Amino acid sequence: MGSAFTMTTQDRRVANEIEKNEGNNYNGVSNVQMRCDINNGKGQVMFHYTVIPGIGKSIGEACARSAGMDEESLRSLLRGRDYIPTH
Repeated sequence: MGSAFTMTTQDRRVANEIEKNEGNNYNGVSNVQMRCDINNGKGQVMFHYTVIPGIGKSIGEACARSAGMDEESLRSLLRGRDYIPTH
């Protein structure tokens, strides 16, 4: 059966590496996230404490948008830090 293991990170690069699974290093590993919704009308972030499959949203990204950072600057920053693909 193997051992159960849970890791928590806010670094989306780790989640992307697991999702790609190059070299089959992460067989049997699944990304999960805490459900997070952003209310664009009020700029609020709401966590639901529900675990769902997939790569989570970045709380830093949500805060930057809420603070008024424009999309072009935000995407440039995220690309520069390898959080999103460059294409």
